[in-house]
Amino acid sequence: MGKVKLFPSAEFTVKQPRDPVVCRTPSNGILCAPSASGKTVLLVSMILEQYRGCFERVYILSPSIDMDPQWEPVKEYIRK
Repeated sequence: MGKVKLFPSAEFTVKQPRDPVVCRTPSNGILCAPSASGKTVLLVSMILEQYRGCFERVYILSPSIDMDPQWEPVKEYIRK
């Protein structure tokens, strides 16, 4: 059987989180848990601490973002 030949492709480097325990970018995930279990706290921590500076833009799609004061630090970070 012949050798497998790979086609040349572009390589990209992206900013990575400082903590080696955190998932490297690009990545994806799902947060699924009952109400009041800390999902928002985890997301805010990920955006403001673990992944700070890794992304050029942050989009938050949530119907409750204007009503939830926990998102204020993230909204301020996005504005600046």
